[in-house]
Amino acid sequence: MGVRCLMTDVIQLGPFNLYIPYVASIIAIVISVFTASYFGKFKLQTADKKATDLVLEYWIVFILVWKLSYFLMYPQDLLNYPLAVVYFDGGSIGLLLGLFIIVLYMFFQRKRNNINFSVQVLLMIQALLVYLVIDTLVEAYYRMNIYMFMESIAYIAVVVTLFWRRKEDAFLLGLKFTRWTALVWIAFRVLTDQLHLHTTWLIVLIIFAFLNLMIEWKWTKVQEEE
Repeated sequence: MGVRCLMTDVIQLGPFNLYIPYVASIIAIVISVFTASYFGKFKLQTADKKATDLVLEYWIVFILVWKLSYFLMYPQDLLNYPLAVVYFDGGSIGLLLGLFIIVLYMFFQRKRNNINFSVQVLLMIQALLVYLVIDTLVEAYYRMNIYMFMESIAYIAVVVTLFWRRKEDAFLLGLKFTRWTALVWIAFRVLTDQLHLHTTWLIVLIIFAFLNLMIEWKWTKVQEEE
């Protein structure tokens, strides 16, 4: 049973056709789970739940909600074409709904296992950053786009900085790296004309970054006073 390339984005493995971007996504998720183990040594103080378990559960919850939300927009397919969920997803609405459910799941873990919410957010951020690095590198390779290569390098720099400063306050780290990730994402979407300065999403993200900075400043001031 050999492996041979059918197209630039598909590999035939025996009777199976593997879509390379999907394979890259799976690899990115697996790597993010293992990097969480290293990161969790410094931030997770509970023996009841490992960092790897948490991040893996985040991904499972997110993917299930993201895929199944397809039926919210096309309920008729639930009975007529139930396997459509394998090929389709909930799009942007599904992504937002998935993130919202993960936040609820974090509160559940906070109440059930007494896991600090800020630490959970930090674990999710590192998982997202690791995923973005690999996903952006794969897309840059297919498109041969210099801006996407630069974006992936920027994400790598954020990831390295996150691990370098891993011993700092979890809440502050979460704020900083959420803001930096958002700003990198915004900058390269503007450079590649995927976002324009007047778009609603860009304005919302800029306001978010500003509020994030103000909260970080206030939290730092409170910490210094204590």
